[in-house]
Amino acid sequence: MSLTSALDDRKGLVAAFFAEWFPNVRPMQKEFRELMAGRSTIRPSATSGAAVPWGTLGTAIDYRMRYYFAAYRPEVTVAALGLETFHELADERWVERLAADFFASLDHVVTRSNPVGRRLPQRVEDALNRHCYVLALLEQFYRVGPTVNSPLLALPEGAGVGELLELAGAWLGDLRQLSWGFFRECGELLAREHVLNPTFAGSGLIGGADADFIVERCLVEVKTTIDPVLRSLLVYQLLGYVLLDFDNRFRLDEVAVYMSRQSILVRWPLQPFMEALAGRPVNIPSVRQDFEGVVRDAKLAVSLADLLASGRMVHLGR
Repeated sequence: MSLTSALDDRKGLVAAFFAEWFPNVRPMQKEFRELMAGRSTIRPSATSGAAVPWGTLGTAIDYRMRYYFAAYRPEVTVAALGLETFHELADERWVERLAADFFASLDHVVTRSNPVGRRLPQRVEDALNRHCYVLALLEQFYRVGPTVNSPLLALPEGAGVGELLELAGAWLGDLRQLSWGFFRECGELLAREHVLNPTFAGSGLIGGADADFIVERCLVEVKTTIDPVLRSLLVYQLLGYVLLDFDNRFRLDEVAVYMSRQSILVRWPLQPFMEALAGRPVNIPSVRQDFEGVVRDAKLAVSLADLLASGRMVHLGR
């Protein structure tokens, strides 16, 4: 059970908690619509006429944004975890060789381009985005599992890195615009203290929930959509991450949404944000404690349901 799936389950304990505690989403949504009115939207265009892989593009630009902050090691990202599923679905020796060549190629591009804190020339930008697109495809194996309809599975056995990187070819213009838009809007954040893909004390209770990044004490969630709406799911996702920080490790005092297709960062001070949604004063440590109880109960309910479904529960009579 992930945080987003728990929030999507309107009858579940987690969704009910947020609906009860923070019901006043509509006024904030109205303000957000007014802020977005008249802003231009970056729309993908592919010469191939292919269907737009919205989710892959969104994940790819997440990976690209992180390279503005740090030259992180892709071997420790969720994409690397997706290789395990790829191994199961294709010849393992070929996949291992392709993965090793791909990560070596990515390391070479990052080392040569030095992407941290600067806008790259188009040729180098496109090279890095090709690799980020592949990282996104690998992550989908982990997030969705073996049922994912991935273009990786259409690669001929024995394909090399060149064929792998060509999968991004139709979408390089879109990724470039999104990347440069982020640098233009958020460049002043890049030199600040940051944490990429933070997890929280309570993440293990709810699918290992990880956020996009934290800059100083501001939690930022990235959304890559042509429909710039502040959905209640997004609001509660932000609050979920804040409340999962049971031990207040990150000392968050601000939350933000970066709308990458509109190139705008929207920020809210945390305490007023929560109180506006609640319609009353909010004691954050107390709400965290209540949320921890709800998440533990929800995890127990899911575990019991899984046991029932598997038929492994034994009836204990008198």
